[in-house]
Amino acid sequence: MVLAKNGLVRYNVQSGRVAFTDLGRIASYYYISYKSMKNYDKQLKPSMNEVDLFRVFASSEEFKYIPVRPEEKLELSKLMESVPIPINEGSDDPLAKINVLLQAYISRLSLDGFALVSDMIYVVQSAGRLFRAMQEFAICKGWSYLAKLLINLGKMVDKKLWLTNTPLRQFPQVPREVLQTAERSLIPWKHYLNLKDEYEVGQAFKTEKYGKLVFNLLQKFPKVSLEGSILPITPSLLKVELEVIPDWKWDVDLHGYSESFTVLVEDCDSEKLLYHGSCVIKKQYVNELHVLEFTIPFIDSTQPNFFVSLISDRWLHCGARVPLMLTSLKIPDKFPAPTPMLDLHLIPKSELGYEEFENIFSYNEFNKVQSQVFDSVYNDTKNVLVCTSKGNGKTDIAILALLNHWKQENGRAIYLNPCSEEIDLIFKSWKKKVSKVAGGKVINKLTGELSADLKLLGSSHLILATPEQFDLISRLWRRRKNVQSVELIIADDVHTIGSGATGVVYETVLSRMRFMQMNMNKDLRFVGLSASLASARDLGEWLGVSKRQVFNFDSKERVYPVSAQFMSFDINHNPSLLKAMVKPACTQIQEMDPEKVYQVLES
Repeated sequence: MVLAKNGLVRYNVQSGRVAFTDLGRIASYYYISYKSMKNYDKQLKPSMNEVDLFRVFASSEEFKYIPVRPEEKLELSKLMESVPIPINEGSDDPLAKINVLLQAYISRLSLDGFALVSDMIYVVQSAGRLFRAMQEFAICKGWSYLAKLLINLGKMVDKKLWLTNTPLRQFPQVPREVLQTAERSLIPWKHYLNLKDEYEVGQAFKTEKYGKLVFNLLQKFPKVSLEGSILPITPSLLKVELEVIPDWKWDVDLHGYSESFTVLVEDCDSEKLLYHGSCVIKKQYVNELHVLEFTIPFIDSTQPNFFVSLISDRWLHCGARVPLMLTSLKIPDKFPAPTPMLDLHLIPKSELGYEEFENIFSYNEFNKVQSQVFDSVYNDTKNVLVCTSKGNGKTDIAILALLNHWKQENGRAIYLNPCSEEIDLIFKSWKKKVSKVAGGKVINKLTGELSADLKLLGSSHLILATPEQFDLISRLWRRRKNVQSVELIIADDVHTIGSGATGVVYETVLSRMRFMQMNMNKDLRFVGLSASLASARDLGEWLGVSKRQVFNFDSKERVYPVSAQFMSFDINHNPSLLKAMVKPACTQIQEMDPEKVYQVLES
């Protein structure tokens, strides 16, 4: 599924239909009439050109009451001969009037009649909103060609320029001689942007007099270099990473303090739109590398490539386009189905067999996830991987693994979690709950200082640590007997492996401990806790978990059912965005049952 950036319409790429079309919301977002949106829904087609789009624009409900006055027909007839895009209707048709007024505005033609000028102002004031509404609709429909065309039409109205005009007209006070030379020339615009000095610019524009001026303007024109790579995540999902380098001389008077770009991913025929997003370049980060990451659906494996386009939202002829090759991709096999949730009787905590163990848990029965994995975690010593959604009691599963470890009087245990804040909360909780069981256990957390952490490791039964903290003390494991004495590793949030700097360290730490286990032929148990994964079996194999001990429950399987509601916020300023999101979130929480909220927080 592709979600529009303003969250108004969701589009199903595979079926080519709008999954739910809320035209009223789009209309209210862009302050246009609902009838106009219904009109666009009927008339817009993916292969339309400029002639068709100007006609659809003229038929908008906003212009329903603009008449053609008898005294205007002669001037309208002359204008229709002067504008570049043909108009099929006659001069006495209101559609022709709206169409020709917009084209006259873009062409910067002068009008004689005062009433005609006032009508033009009204048409132009509505043009930006209407073209953007049509653009949003085309994006949600997945019509790539039409979306790009509407983006350009919106910019043409804003700049009062046609695509055939030289992009130099977007700068104020450019000498007429330079403009005329550029528009007579057949040299592509990209060639001018590659000129290296004033002399080359003067030769290209045949005017040494303005060589320095034009060279400075070319340096200020927004230029972006774009490179992309693609990586398969699942047989039907690809991860795209784009590297964007904005390269121009920033001028606040021209660029403001930020420049926004639209990111489009198209199929190899440039017919279907697979992804739509945005990229904002801020003044302080110009000429620096920007990395964009997102996922796209992989539907047709016969296509040789996709295309990624980066298009400026303000500047004509500004953007970049690169292909993403699919021919060398190695698509993974289909992942096995998730572990089914069995209809079992909930296991009472009396099955733990020890009263002091039972007192740790505040409830009488384990939930359905804990009950299904109980035997593998508590009554067995093999490696195990449990993948389930947040709120299903994975922390208590970790406690079960600890209790099983201690009842057998095994060696040290390590609990790893990539989030230091969660480490602090769990440390306080476990200090109270489990430090007094099995004759008393010393529980500590690492600090990040090597000498202090080595002492803590030597004097503790259980150590809580982030991957970075444990990485520091486990590097020289051959020399450190306390590291070799570890016999249980509980890896929480193991799905974060490989994501970011922390994920890389997490992967390194677990690989090191697996290497130590195999080299020393040591009894070291791994208990992995994760969110639901597509490739849980691969992760389990890497951790040394047998297929029978991998529990990968569907993300929809929850102890407390969750309903998702999408709300969109199109705010670039991060503090303002967070403030705008607080009120709707609080409102939703207040409308919920307080008892259910408490249960979820407790879990």
